[in-house]
Amino acid sequence: MYPEIPLPPKPILTRWGTWLEAVEYYAEHIDSINNVLLALDSEDAVSIDTAKTVTCDISVKNDLAHIQHTFSCIIKTLKSLQNRHLSLSESFEIINSTVEQLNRGRGKVADAVRAKVDTVLSKNPGYEELKKESKRQILQWNHPGSPPPKKSKAIYTSAGKVMLTFFFGQEGPLLIDLLQHRTTVNVQRYLQTLTTLRQAIKSKRPGKLTRGAILLHDNARPHTANTITAFLQKSKCKRFTSDDDVKQYVRNWFTTEHREFYETAIHRLVSQWDKCLSSQGQYF
Repeated sequence: MYPEIPLPPKPILTRWGTWLEAVEYYAEHIDSINNVLLALDSEDAVSIDTAKTVTCDISVKNDLAHIQHTFSCIIKTLKSLQNRHLSLSESFEIINSTVEQLNRGRGKVADAVRAKVDTVLSKNPGYEELKKESKRQILQWNHPGSPPPKKSKAIYTSAGKVMLTFFFGQEGPLLIDLLQHRTTVNVQRYLQTLTTLRQAIKSKRPGKLTRGAILLHDNARPHTANTITAFLQKSKCKRFTSDDDVKQYVRNWFTTEHREFYETAIHRLVSQWDKCLSSQGQYF
């Protein structure tokens, strides 16, 4: 059934655009997904029955349609701003256009999204200064086709961006890995980084890999590739395959910690309380 429909996207927790792309997918294909579910027997699994209830719920369809209509502009904005050839004024024009579209939204969800966008922009200390600079640049053009004024060549130039990958444990740093210019992090490059990390752990933390190590990962493609999974298993890194595995490991970890661990945690509360009071509700 429906071979022309692609597989559903996998949202990444820290990336807004991937969640909105998932909404667009389900908003477009929810009826087809519902037809597939109706062909399955609910008694085979509880998840099938739950999925049928969700896809048949008219409020879910309405919410998906509302989010798709009101907030899909964020996806286009995020993708547009990734273009390195955009001028400062063009970038601000895209942001302002998106904010105007969001301001036209109605309801609690729209209010929450606007508040989030306002918070993000207000916490960027250079945003207002760049905004003023963008306006100043716009005023320097006489007409749409005129070139910008010539600027004197800089005597000193800044270095380009360099991507840093930093691995550390509670005893201190393990590996500082700097990505070469014009290099992307693919499966092969990430495997090279993990191989170097493994050597660093053997050198700086003897016995750590023998006892087993936990590597904190998200679901980015280089992290979930079969080659990476096989390497981590070979390196005796702990990989949880289910929620129950995580729960059991956490329970065991808490019950095996020494008394000093909990004493230190309780004593740290005093300084944390002071920090909360001093910040007066602001992030720190």
